Amino acid sequence: MLLRHGETEWSRLGRYAGLTDLALTADGQASARALGPRLAQGNYDRIVSSPLQRARSTAELLALGEVTLDLRLVERDYGDYEGKTTAEIRADAPHWHVWTDPVPNGETLAAMTHRVDSFIRDVRQSADRRVLAVAHAHLIRLVAARWLGLEPAQAALFRLGTLGIAHLGWERERPVMLSWNA
Repeated sequence: MLLRHGETEWSRLGRYAGLTDLALTADGQASARALGPRLAQGNYDRIVSSPLQRARSTAELLALGEVTLDLRLVERDYGDYEGKTTAEIRADAPHWHVWTDPVPNGETLAAMTHRVDSFIRDVRQSADRRVLAVAHAHLIRLVAARWLGLEPAQAALFRLGTLGIAHLGWERERPVMLSWNA
């Protein structure tokens, strides 16, 4: 299961927050605490989180057990677009899209995909069957796309709100999406 972190000021405003280490808003903290009891029935073998404080704090506020940090779960480095909205970026690059166009001085989609594929490979090879990963919107969208065998740019097909849950799993031997934004 994948969980997007709680609300930050930038997520509320629609700003790209890659590696900027933002805190949760008071509402983000309260919502994460409230979600904990609902997720507790998941009985997770392992809980992993991006080390960025918005994800790490969310994981800790759930109070589900020990949280292991995994650098592969950090959000994309948005380079020159960090902290900007899509509208601000499109003032200079009118048809720019985060899933198909370059991010000047940031991480390429190919590099982010490499991190995600490595994480997925480790999860699939692990004896831990119930893993909860707390991370970031674009990272989770890419994990979902890659889990399903889609091309990286097809992550654009999945929208995920704050504290949105993506439940990935199996139907027989085939990777499937069990629920989205649950």
